[in-house]
Amino acid sequence: MSGTTGQAAAIRAMIRAAAEGGLPALDPVAERFAFHLAAALRGLGAGPVDTGKAAVRSAPLAGLLEGEALAGVVRARGWTGRIMLLLDAGLDDALVGRLLGGAAAPSGPAPRRTPTPIELRLLREVMAAALSALAQTLAPLAETAFEVERIEADPRLAAIAPGTATAIEIAIPVQVGGPGEAGGRLRVVLPVPSLTALRDAWARQRRGDADTDWAAGFREALHRVELPALAVFGEVTATPAEILGWRPGDMIPLLAGDADRARLVAGGRTLCHGTIGHSRGVRALRIEQAASPAAPEGERS
Repeated sequence: MSGTTGQAAAIRAMIRAAAEGGLPALDPVAERFAFHLAAALRGLGAGPVDTGKAAVRSAPLAGLLEGEALAGVVRARGWTGRIMLLLDAGLDDALVGRLLGGAAAPSGPAPRRTPTPIELRLLREVMAAALSALAQTLAPLAETAFEVERIEADPRLAAIAPGTATAIEIAIPVQVGGPGEAGGRLRVVLPVPSLTALRDAWARQRRGDADTDWAAGFREALHRVELPALAVFGEVTATPAEILGWRPGDMIPLLAGDADRARLVAGGRTLCHGTIGHSRGVRALRIEQAASPAAPEGERS
């Protein structure tokens, strides 16, 4: 019962999101981004690169910018405002080390230093590759192009929105090299206003060319929902007082009709009519007539 209830709740949530014009779930988007990101960094020449399970969360922007990281301020064509691409401390050094032909050794406890011009150029290429992977991920939803406007050594200096503004973070663990070598998280931070373009694109697709991936996932989830099917022989109208007064031995008259006929009701709707019999030792309903679309049980006039 709990599994069925959870599935039904998930379907209702998906329907509400569609009706309210909300964004599609970002979890599958983050998973696809992690896949494309690993391929993009390998193609850049960073050697063996693996990405872990992506995580999505929302929080005030100031909370997402805490900690040491290299920040790229990014402009997206057709989007409102700016977004950010963050390379957590350790990941930037590991990638630069690999691109310069060395090992991705874990960074030591020494304070972080300002990247040299050569390192900044390499890190800009890393960010461009990551943003290309993000654009590839979002292509089925909305075509866009990303451009790094500037790089800040302190994320808090990249004022893309008020610190109290709500933002969405997609964080992906990145392992550079083999076991024992360095890594860290690559994060994309999107203030909520910047998601307007995605929401509008999704709304247009729902009105016309629907997102096939989303539609296929919706159908798959819908087809797995379990609904109880009831064979109804007849109905009787009674008051609550009469029902509470029923005792063993009482006779409850039903409307006149064929004693061997019944209708099949599932999810509050009559699906078909048929006759009752036996099949392989159990009672069974033989479907003889499909019912026309009807209102849910209890809602008919």
